[in-house]
Amino acid sequence: MPGKSRPGNYRGHFRRRPPFRSQGFGAPHYPVPLRLAVLPAAAFTLVLWLVHLTSEFLLPSAASAGIYPRRAEGLPGIFFAPLLHASFDHLISNTLPLLLLGGGMLYFYPRASKIALPFLYLAPGAGVWLFARGAWHLGASGLSYGIMFFVLSAGFLRKDKVAAGFSTAALFLYGGGMLTGLLPEDSGVSFEYHLFGALTGVLCAFALRRRDPLPPPPKSPAENAEEEEDDIIGDQWKLPR
Repeated sequence: MPGKSRPGNYRGHFRRRPPFRSQGFGAPHYPVPLRLAVLPAAAFTLVLWLVHLTSEFLLPSAASAGIYPRRAEGLPGIFFAPLLHASFDHLISNTLPLLLLGGGMLYFYPRASKIALPFLYLAPGAGVWLFARGAWHLGASGLSYGIMFFVLSAGFLRKDKVAAGFSTAALFLYGGGMLTGLLPEDSGVSFEYHLFGALTGVLCAFALRRRDPLPPPPKSPAENAEEEEDDIIGDQWKLPR
């Protein structure tokens, strides 16, 4: 009856669910809903489009807010260059990677992302300002490369099969073009931004590989049914069998 309990059977007022749950033989559920992971990536991408439309039609000289290596006037570009793009083609090439890979990073690694993303945003620009060629460098490509290599490295370092599968799919989708983007083949492309973004992504993935808990292996239907029965809420108890 309510209000009483038996030793060893009382479940308390509630029991917190673990951060990861698996259902049936499917993939484990990660702590952040997919829609909430994609939303920040979509919002940031929308900001990039609004900034580019504004600069294209109202502020055509906004490209000078990029990074110019080893010059004082190029130093603020570390903060502003990822928001600027030289053309619509340049912006389009970064849109899908930021949406897909950015959402995936926030979904699989919510804790690590809070620490890694500021580094992925700023560190590539700092590397460009210190070591790149003397020219204006701008665009979110450094951030895109950082996210790409973070997701790719973290999936294999953590041996998370689902995340590693996502990383492998991303590699097949973007790997060819992104790998060639690390080489100084086109004088009009900032391979330095790409390179420092990739290095930052790998370093962040290694440093933060234990920040998020690993999901448990998928459970059988019988195990899930038993777990659901144990989720007692309120002052109820489970009678001994």
